Amino acid sequence: MGKTLAGIVLLVLMAQAVDGLVRAFAVPVPAPVVSLLLMVLFLHWQGRVPDFLDLGTSFLFRIFPLLFIPPLVALHHQTDVIAAFWPALLLIVSLSTAIGLVASAWLFRIFKSGWRQRR
Repeated sequence: MGKTLAGIVLLVLMAQAVDGLVRAFAVPVPAPVVSLLLMVLFLHWQGRVPDFLDLGTSFLFRIFPLLFIPPLVALHHQTDVIAAFWPALLLIVSLSTAIGLVASAWLFRIFKSGWRQRR
């Protein structure tokens, strides 16, 4: 449990530190994007996923559905907005999902081929 907690604490501290730096220096890129870039660089530098980070992220993925409850409750109170703008919302959500899936598959293929050449 100690390594799991260490992984979660690292992720939270990194997210908070990057958010503070992005705000302090008025970086025009969202803090989660900068955090993701830093994590990719860290993992590339390590050459593997450290055990504590693997355990921490595995735990967070197991409880991931619980993180959707607060936004869903908030959406419940915005039914008039959803009813008024449902075509635009449907288009935006569909396009962003498709773009995210394509980008994820593309990055997976790039990283998978790069890791195979390393071994």
